[in-house]
Amino acid sequence: MATAGWETEKDVATLVPQFPTGGSEKIIGLRGHTCLSADSKPAGATLITREHRQESLARAYILAMAGQVGLTCSLRDFDYGIDVTLHQVTVRTNPKTGRKRYVESGAALDVQVKSTTSAIVGDREVRYDLAVEAYDDLRDLRVSTPRILVLHVQPKDEHERLELSETGLTLGGTCYWLSLRGYPEVPNESTVRICVPRSNVLSEGSLREIVQRVSAGESS
Repeated sequence: MATAGWETEKDVATLVPQFPTGGSEKIIGLRGHTCLSADSKPAGATLITREHRQESLARAYILAMAGQVGLTCSLRDFDYGIDVTLHQVTVRTNPKTGRKRYVESGAALDVQVKSTTSAIVGDREVRYDLAVEAYDDLRDLRVSTPRILVLHVQPKDEHERLELSETGLTLGGTCYWLSLRGYPEVPNESTVRICVPRSNVLSEGSLREIVQRVSAGESS
C-alpha cells in the first residue's frame, strides 16, 4: 500500500478506522505524516515493557555507533552479565591471488548495557546507582575478554527519545562508558553509586580508541 501521499490525520484514520484507542489520542508524526503513539495504541494491544523499550533504544545507539566505526556485534539471547559483544574486523590478503577478505581479528569487547532516566548528570560526572551484582561482574579481573559498562541516559519524556524527520532519525539521550575493571569490593547489598566522567561519551572516536587498546592487549 502506498503511503507517500499521506497528508492529514484523516488519511491515516481511513487505514485504521476499526481500532478504538485505549488511552489518549496523542498523535506523533512529521510534516503531515501521522502515526499512533504508545499512548494511543489500539485497545487490547500489548507493548513490551517500558524497561525493554529503553533497553532497545540503548542497544540501537550502540549498534549504530559500532556500525559507523566498522565493528560487528553479537547480541546476547540470555542475560548472563553481558548484553553485546563488539568484534574488530581486519583485512587479510591472499598472497597467491591478492584477494582481500574481511574477517574478525579476534579482538573483542564485552558490553553491559544500562538505560536510565534517573541518573544525576552533573557538570563533570554522571552518577548512577548500579546493582551490586552488575558492579561485581564488571570489576572482575579474571575475565578473558575486556568489558565495559555503557550507560544510556535517556530523556524522561518517552516521546523525546526517538524523533523522525525527512532528513534523519534522531535518538535522544547520550551513552557514557566506564571500565570498572579492578574496582574495589563494596559492602553494599543492593546498589552502589558509580561516577562516570561526562567526558566518557561513547562516540565514534572513543569507541575506536577503546577497541584499538583492546587489540593491542590492553585492558579497557
